[in-house]
Amino acid sequence: MTAQLTFVHALSPLHAGIGQGAGVIDLPIAREKATGLPFLPGSSLKGALRALCVDENTRKKVFGPDTASSDANSDYASSIQFSDQRLLLLPIRSLAGTFAWVTSPYVLRRLVRDLRDIQLSPPASIPDPKQYEDCYIDKNKSKIKITQRNNTKVYLEDLDLTPQNEDVVAWATWIGQKLFSEPDWQRMLAERFCVIHDDVFNFLVDTAMEITTWLRPGYSSGCCKDDIPRSIRKTHGADEQGRATWR
Repeated sequence: MTAQLTFVHALSPLHAGIGQGAGVIDLPIAREKATGLPFLPGSSLKGALRALCVDENTRKKVFGPDTASSDANSDYASSIQFSDQRLLLLPIRSLAGTFAWVTSPYVLRRLVRDLRDIQLSPPASIPDPKQYEDCYIDKNKSKIKITQRNNTKVYLEDLDLTPQNEDVVAWATWIGQKLFSEPDWQRMLAERFCVIHDDVFNFLVDTAMEITTWLRPGYSSGCCKDDIPRSIRKTHGADEQGRATWR
């Protein structure tokens, strides 16, 4: 079996749901049970790629026969398998530079483990912020920093963080080359790349994800009512546009 890392960049808000939710979000996104990190199920990615494969022979060879016409005596179901896509970079609103691509030491450690499983080496050691307010950026080229009176800060959502001196250029360059073929986008990622504390990252994953409310128009007036009951008010979570995953 040949294993290969696959990187996915969400160009629009992505909702990989788990069905009906029990909390305030009616249609929550899929999250890992232990960590709470969003993920994209491998079956969802496989189904999307299968739908895009227009050559019938190739589709059958790679993804297996169609379910409706599958033969009970078929030799195989498919010749390719996708594991779940794990979160690598999360776009977070930034006071400077519009947004930042944010990650954490724990997320990078999981990536390094998978790299070593397929005999690849990480580009550098993993930066590890010691304090909640610490972060690591490319201090020379970063577009998400604000400097006033010799004091440099990074503002993500409502959090103000202090850049430290550890270099993350190697990580930003390596990830940019894996995600994008265009030099402009590679440079853009390096300018907005930010490593933050694991606990702060988990906080942003819980509080900074997009939530969309869908309202059914009122039956008589044709407009949305303020007192619409829960049965016809739907809220669903969505992974942010620009999110990057790997596996």
